[in-house]
Amino acid sequence: MGGRREVEVLGNPCSAGQRRRWGRAERARPREAGAPAHRPPLASASLIAGVLGLLVGASPAAALDEVVTKRVVRVRDLPTLSGQVLPLLELGVETYGRLNAARDNVVLLSHFLAGDGHAAGRLGDPSGPVGWWDALIGPGHAIDTDRLFVVSMDLPCNMKVGSPAVVTTGPSTVDPRTGRRYGLDFPAFGVRDMVRAQRAVLDALGVRRLVAVIGPSMGGMIAWQWAVEFPDFMDLVVPASAPVTFTEAQRAGMRSAALAVRSDPQWAFGGYADAGTDPSFGVAMAMHGLSAIAAGPMAQWRFWLDLPRHLADARRYDANHYLWLLDLHVGWDLGAELGSREAAYRRVRARVLVLGSQDDDFVTPTDLRQATGELQAAGGSARLVLVAGRNGHLSVLEDARLFGPALAQELARVAP
Repeated sequence: MGGRREVEVLGNPCSAGQRRRWGRAERARPREAGAPAHRPPLASASLIAGVLGLLVGASPAAALDEVVTKRVVRVRDLPTLSGQVLPLLELGVETYGRLNAARDNVVLLSHFLAGDGHAAGRLGDPSGPVGWWDALIGPGHAIDTDRLFVVSMDLPCNMKVGSPAVVTTGPSTVDPRTGRRYGLDFPAFGVRDMVRAQRAVLDALGVRRLVAVIGPSMGGMIAWQWAVEFPDFMDLVVPASAPVTFTEAQRAGMRSAALAVRSDPQWAFGGYADAGTDPSFGVAMAMHGLSAIAAGPMAQWRFWLDLPRHLADARRYDANHYLWLLDLHVGWDLGAELGSREAAYRRVRARVLVLGSQDDDFVTPTDLRQATGELQAAGGSARLVLVAGRNGHLSVLEDARLFGPALAQELARVAP
């Protein structure tokens, strides 16, 4: 991981036995001057689902029949690959199930671009919002919480930073060294940085090994990177509707989306928070175009006619955080740091289950077949499962139940 980091965990929704097992990681230190405040765990906003996080609502039936809460994990002095050190990283974390004595029955979930760490259960109270993959998580479900301990966290630069249910660190966060928001001075944050931040959180929780790393869309990109970055730390990797790279046309579309945000005069050269302006129109324009691409040809018309909803939704998202995540996507290529994807594939030790939808026009079946074949050619163990989704790239959320049988089968092979 590089460098010495101080970690702490605030709050604890788990049992007293788990508190004893986690030991000193559970002891919270006083908040420093200028550090972000501990946000309350309850949420009043409805569930937002999206592709590449792009604003489509989903309402899955509850599978994890319990109320969940969110704890805050703080990691101090986290080195980033840009060379800058982040003095304080705060992330919200939810857990489902029980950590075993060996601390090795853990599944790590990573959310999609407009998602958050609330993946299952009811957040805060019995009428709270349902998690975005609740259909797959719970006792007896594909990700079986009778056997597995699931960790799901709000990722750095989460777009919903203004929500009381989200705890994240990004451009809108106050730099504890200066007492001012980072703004455009926040370090660049790539997929590898996301993985290293997650590893630091798992270390704080006392996790010794992972059964699996799983995620949809952007979360699947992170899962791919885990397989390369820490190849001996998990047994299974499940990227769902996630590419190993993007085409130049896709990158151009993301750059155009970023330009839509920056072209909004209310963006104020990134200083909108201090200026008191609202760049949500630019954010809505960016999401308006990209969401139509993600939805598939049969559903695109509804997005082009639904601009008022996009305008309303965009007010819940932070423009600079969105820009940081768009840059993360533009720069994504699994083999970038190693010189080639073949070199990256050769590092993979875990079994890989590649999931996707047959009607996905954004991360296509052809893309997934190619990635699976390349990994197999490099000596990796990989299986591709395509489901008959009806919602294009959004099938990874809207039709998540279809992934259940394959996911359960693979987890049964590797779970302790």
